[in-house]
Amino acid sequence: MSESLNEMSSTRYYPLCPTCKYNLSGLTPDEIYHVRCPECGDYINPISTHLLIKKSNERKMIIAIVGVLSIFAIIALTLLFLALMIDAFNF
Repeated sequence: MSESLNEMSSTRYYPLCPTCKYNLSGLTPDEIYHVRCPECGDYINPISTHLLIKKSNERKMIIAIVGVLSIFAIIALTLLFLALMIDAFNF
């Protein structure tokens, strides 16, 4: 079987060893889709377990979006506060 775990898993996820959290991407599984972790030696089936973790690029994108939205929220609140202060001084 020449298909690697990268090709078997979706493009949005990568497999981790449940014991040591070693990234198993690129390892070639045997006939029954098991791999041996090169870090700890555990023999696992990463496809049938819940070992698929989202790639960091997706997390970085979400963090960037939340950061930009937070900046816009801060700017909006600052402008609202300034508008209220200016309105209060006009009386």
